[in-house]
Amino acid sequence: MADKNSDPVVVIGLGRFGSALALELTRRGIEVLAIDNRPKRVQSLAGEITHIATADTTDMGFCASSAYPTPTVPSWRSVATSKRAS
Repeated sequence: MADKNSDPVVVIGLGRFGSALALELTRRGIEVLAIDNRPKRVQSLAGEITHIATADTTDMGFCASSAYPTPTVPSWRSVATSKRAS
C-alpha cells in the first residue's frame, strides 16, 4: 500500500528497468509519468501506467514546454557536503 503523501515520480526510458520500475510504482499506488521516445513501447504500456507519453527527452524544447515543472536536484557536491557535516 502506498503512502498517500508520496510524491509523483517521473521515469524516463521504458526499457527493461524503466518499464519494470514504472509498473511496480504504479502497482503500489504512486503517481507515475513515464516517458519514452518509442511510440510502440509507449502504446504497449498505455493503460498500465498512471501517465505515459512519447517524447524525446534529450530535446530541451520538450523539457521547456512540458506541463510538468522542472525538478530541482541538488548537486552531488552539496549532497556529499551536507552528509559529511551531519
